[in-house]
Amino acid sequence: MCTTQFVKIYGTAEYAQYVAEGTFGVVSVHAGEEALMCKRVLILGLCVAKEEGRMMDHVVGEYADLVHTFKRHQNLLLSPPPSRPHLPD
Repeated sequence: MCTTQFVKIYGTAEYAQYVAEGTFGVVSVHAGEEALMCKRVLILGLCVAKEEGRMMDHVVGEYADLVHTFKRHQNLLLSPPPSRPHLPD
């Protein structure tokens, strides 16, 4: 009787350990996949941020060029016209 109960309990314990190890393996794989997905999301976010920075630099540069062009045109319009030399009659 004790031997039969021992075999059942031991078998149950071995099965529980097998299930636990299998579950741990599945959880480990899932955690690894989730970590990889998070890494990819972070890398994508970094790439997007870098591209946005490049675009912002480009826009600021274009705006600066436009302001300089506007100021040159404004100076030309505000400056008095060159005097024409007076020719004798």
